[in-house]
Amino acid sequence: MHPSPRRAAGRIVLAVGLLALPALVPSGASAAHHRARHHRSSSFNAAVSSASKRAHAADRRLVSEARALRRCLRSGGSCTHLHQSVQRAGHAFAAAERNLAFRARRSGRAGASSSALRSPTLRVSGVKLDWNRLVHAKGYVVLSAVPGQPYHYTYLRRTSSTPDPVPGTTVSYAVRAAASSSHWSNVVKIAYPAAPPAPTPTPPAGPPAQHLNQKAAPALHVSGQTLQWNLVANVNAYILMTKVPGQPEAFTAVSGTSTTPPAVPGKTVTYSVRTAVDGSEWAPSVTIAYPAAPAPKETAPAPKEAGFSVIGTEGFQPGINSGTNPQDFTGTSMLGAKVVRISFSIGAPASSLEYAIAGYAAKGVRVAPLASFYGRMPSAAEAQSLASWAKTYGPGGTFWAKRSDGNLAIQTIEFGNETSYGYQYGDNAGSPSYQARAQTYALRLKEAAEAIGATGVKVGVLAQADDPSGNWVNGMYQAVPNLASYVSGWVVHPYGTSGKGKILGLLQQTAAHGAPSNIPVDITEWGISTDNGACVAENYGLNPCMTYGEAAEQLKRSVGEIKSLVGNRLQLFLLYQVRDQETAGASNNREAYFGLLQHEDQPKGAFTTAVQELLAL
Repeated sequence: MHPSPRRAAGRIVLAVGLLALPALVPSGASAAHHRARHHRSSSFNAAVSSASKRAHAADRRLVSEARALRRCLRSGGSCTHLHQSVQRAGHAFAAAERNLAFRARRSGRAGASSSALRSPTLRVSGVKLDWNRLVHAKGYVVLSAVPGQPYHYTYLRRTSSTPDPVPGTTVSYAVRAAASSSHWSNVVKIAYPAAPPAPTPTPPAGPPAQHLNQKAAPALHVSGQTLQWNLVANVNAYILMTKVPGQPEAFTAVSGTSTTPPAVPGKTVTYSVRTAVDGSEWAPSVTIAYPAAPAPKETAPAPKEAGFSVIGTEGFQPGINSGTNPQDFTGTSMLGAKVVRISFSIGAPASSLEYAIAGYAAKGVRVAPLASFYGRMPSAAEAQSLASWAKTYGPGGTFWAKRSDGNLAIQTIEFGNETSYGYQYGDNAGSPSYQARAQTYALRLKEAAEAIGATGVKVGVLAQADDPSGNWVNGMYQAVPNLASYVSGWVVHPYGTSGKGKILGLLQQTAAHGAPSNIPVDITEWGISTDNGACVAENYGLNPCMTYGEAAEQLKRSVGEIKSLVGNRLQLFLLYQVRDQETAGASNNREAYFGLLQHEDQPKGAFTTAVQELLAL
């Protein structure tokens, strides 16, 4: 990894000393050599220009994905896909910068003496660089050197540049023509004023200009095992890069001006941070040397607690979120689940559900379909098409006509996944688009329920009601005042320490609109991230370093608390998810370790045992 990657314009490693820049232009050449040199120079410029454009695009994608992840994390959503998208964007960004470096430092083996390729004269005025234009030069490469960082390049077509500042640091610069045979200029330096040493809520009155630059590098420092940096021009969204020795770079989105990364025992980990703004500067990297993990102590097994209770929850249906991978089928059987939540794209023909429904029916498991429409709203036709799902797989449906296991017919269809969250749509509660989406959602749900009702098949529609602000439920009722007559269950995902507030919000908001108190509450996702003591980046406010035994106790406590809040209205309670997305110890990604089993269906000790006890109810 480059300890301090930079904007995709783009700062990349250079393998030579700044004060020993190579003279790349030999003297004396024939006319033929001159023409050959001119061709090579044009090709060189085109290659560097193209690589620079790709690096710019990679930078923009990384910033976009990081902002989407930050919105998702703030909304409390399940952000697995966004964590993965940020990693892919980060790796593409690093690859694009390496490619730009390779292109920018290439030089020809022969050349010709020409005024077009002499060294430019580099000057500095305040924080601005400028140099004389060279005849026939189509572009220039600016090299910058931050103490303690690798060298980096920027490709430009103009003859001046105002680099984004690196507060508290003296940066050295040089420039050359973007030609295969060219000399580096003289070296100049810019000493940037220091930024405030600690986070501040707003920039001080009359700050230096670079403090108002959203692309400026934060002033990153370490306090214990916490990373802290100054607030850059009131930007609250940042990208954190982590490099553990022997592993590829990891990227994530963070809010505010500090974070405490999960410890990596026995490793010295390198960190850098930048604003989540296109083309922004990375901070000079810092490191944290984590002490080695202590040897495990022998402990007596904890006394076995009493089992789960079903008193007061007669309609309680525990189950899991699963998939259609062969390991998912196997894991579901190992856990003893009777209900599985499976996602299908809304509008998909009923025939596309058969593989999953038949496969799980063969194991005595009922499917609770999720009709998904990520990042968009379904059409009226798509909503109404859910009637074909009900008619085929609902009670008495055509799929079950010649089978003896019709008791496994689907009972509900969940209408959208976390549609009341902002991460899919780039907005939040209170914005006009959020309210409009709630209204459209209610209209489409009504159309789906009416179409299903017209078939005479008893399959209910589950409605999203997961928004502590109340804006979502209010918006739905504005569009469909009698919404409750179309709803067979209210859906909420009460992860972590904010779960109680979400449940209470659902109960209070729906009651305020006159919804009957006998409409079930369906928790279609709830889970704990645990890698048996290895720390994940965050765990929805719970202990991010849970052992499997601690996760088992947390599961029992949380189920009891939820039952006490919801009582006999609690219906579906679906644990997320059947197995880990990554092998043990592979990352600190929270989303990777919500499995009830490990990645290859290995049990998670006491945690898996507790899950099996719950699913046996």
